[in-house]
Amino acid sequence: MAMRVTFWGVRGSLPSPTAPQALTTRTRDLLQAFFAAGHRGAADIDRFLGALPPHQVGGYGGNTLCLEVQTETQQVIIDAGSGLRLLGYDLLKGPCGRGQGEVHLLFTHFHWDHLIGLPFFSPLFIPGNQIHLYAVEPDLPEVLRTLFRKPNFPVPLERIGATLAYHRLPPRQPAQIGDLTVTPYRLDHPDPCWGYRFEHQGKVFSHCADTECTRMS
Repeated sequence: MAMRVTFWGVRGSLPSPTAPQALTTRTRDLLQAFFAAGHRGAADIDRFLGALPPHQVGGYGGNTLCLEVQTETQQVIIDAGSGLRLLGYDLLKGPCGRGQGEVHLLFTHFHWDHLIGLPFFSPLFIPGNQIHLYAVEPDLPEVLRTLFRKPNFPVPLERIGATLAYHRLPPRQPAQIGDLTVTPYRLDHPDPCWGYRFEHQGKVFSHCADTECTRMS
């Protein structure tokens, strides 16, 4: 595995659950496809659904932005949108569930849709886990203290359980996180926002969300 990218959330501004009418339409389409394929009984349901692409069953989107970049030895998370909650549940199956996990989380910027999942990220609350937090802007510690403060959230940052380590990334300069080389680039968006270029074994992935595309530097 050179580099794998998993999208846990892609929505902007607000989480957007599927509307009831859309669910009804999708269910009707699936039932019509089920019978059109010649199926008639309950015994065929699992086989039919298993042959479909995931988006045809569950749809797209809903959660705000959260990506996971993986190599064979390293994992990096981009942003803490509401999709981070689901990723946290997945991480509990491994060392994070035993208080032996190490998480690397990069922030592009601090708008609400990129933070909303952090208070519900389960590995944060398990003693022994190490959470590394990266940003180009220097105010990340203060942003998190505000987020984990009443009336925003009832649990203060000092009581979350895991150990936090803050890392400031220099703009336009490569930094090493395990076997991933990460370079931040300024994007066009209200308040500073940063895209990231990931390099590993000759492969490149560039994450450039939230940019108006008028200038990049």
